[in-house]
Amino acid sequence: MRLSEKYATIGCNNLFPAGASSMHPHIQVSVRSVPFYINEMLMDRSNTFFKSNGSNFWDELITVEKALGERYIGNIGRTEWIVPFAPMGGNDVMGIIKHRSSLTELSEEDLTDLGEGLSKILKYYEYNGLSSFNFVIHSGPIDEELEYF
Repeated sequence: MRLSEKYATIGCNNLFPAGASSMHPHIQVSVRSVPFYINEMLMDRSNTFFKSNGSNFWDELITVEKALGERYIGNIGRTEWIVPFAPMGGNDVMGIIKHRSSLTELSEEDLTDLGEGLSKILKYYEYNGLSSFNFVIHSGPIDEELEYF
């Protein structure tokens, strides 16, 4: 990877079989020199919130959701799980890894906790007859720690 390629995202699709003998996930890792649209939007709005309020939006979101008790699911280690206020699709779940702004900051424990959370969500989907899903892992710039993101 060239030093200038510092914006990463990981996506996964698991959809109905389309000519295949069984369902199988497709995982894509993308890295480039400019931020992906949603990553850039999330970083910009997080920075605006930080400058206006002096606090991290994601920490505040978790605190508010815990207090309301309506959309907060729970936590596993440093990962916090909530149902978004304005989901992009049906059955959306959002995982936030506290005090981490990029993929390169994740510890082995963070990755284990993230995997456990995803596993629980997928078990819930299976229990409810949902066999197709997508997920995306958004990251701030690799090798940078952003206090606001």
